[in-house]
Amino acid sequence: MGLQVEVMQKSIERRRGLGPEEFLEQFARPGIPVILEQVDEIERWPALANWSLAYFRKHFGEIPVTLYRTGAPRQQFQAPLRDFLDQVERPVERRPWYLKHWTFAEACPELLEDYAVPSFFADNWTERLGGDLRVDWRWIYIGGTGSGSELHVDLLNSSAWNVVITGAKKWVFYHPDDGPKLYGGKPDAFAPDLERYPLLAEATAYVGTTQPGELLFTPSLWWHQTQNVGSCIAITENFVNATNFEHVMAAVRQRYPDNHAAIAAALQCG
Repeated sequence: MGLQVEVMQKSIERRRGLGPEEFLEQFARPGIPVILEQVDEIERWPALANWSLAYFRKHFGEIPVTLYRTGAPRQQFQAPLRDFLDQVERPVERRPWYLKHWTFAEACPELLEDYAVPSFFADNWTERLGGDLRVDWRWIYIGGTGSGSELHVDLLNSSAWNVVITGAKKWVFYHPDDGPKLYGGKPDAFAPDLERYPLLAEATAYVGTTQPGELLFTPSLWWHQTQNVGSCIAITENFVNATNFEHVMAAVRQRYPDNHAAIAAALQCG
């Protein structure tokens, strides 16, 4: 993972043959990250057979996308997807551009036919939101070696699942209790500067790498950072349900005080 020896590490648990109820009791409710291997329903996805840089270049190359500089997410620009994919295949830059948060469903609805929400996450209350409250928390991420996200907690304290389609993705997680030691997400978890951020040495990093077809569950409130290996394509969705509702509403109350009551009522209407 490239972490210095001074940083305490544990491996993210890996499981196979887990059913939805077991997942709920062992990981979703207690809020523990896990990598799920050899999930039959995922291995049948057309995306695993069809998606590649060449596939996206051929079918969706003219679509404009917003790109973000790894390590400096405020640096961003728009370009045709085709131009970005050409960059992904070039030699690695120090801070490669990264396609993240691509809400593809409106521009490329046919891609929705290439995967299905895993049964572990069928209970997603965001589907109850309509009108002005509607959200689209489905994204495709594409990046070359060295690209990735900065250290963060997912939006509005929601939880997420992520499946790698091509390439690989490295992960570093920190328990919510270690949040005060993370300097608001400023450190690079893959190359921590312990002189500048000494409290990071007191936090435990949970590390792992996902390969094509493997699913990683990100619980609410967990800090995490990613780094891509090879030409990585991944699909991710965030969700709200009983396992994280209180955490999400705490964030909604702070960020959207005027809409808090309406959002809470809509999410619980099921």
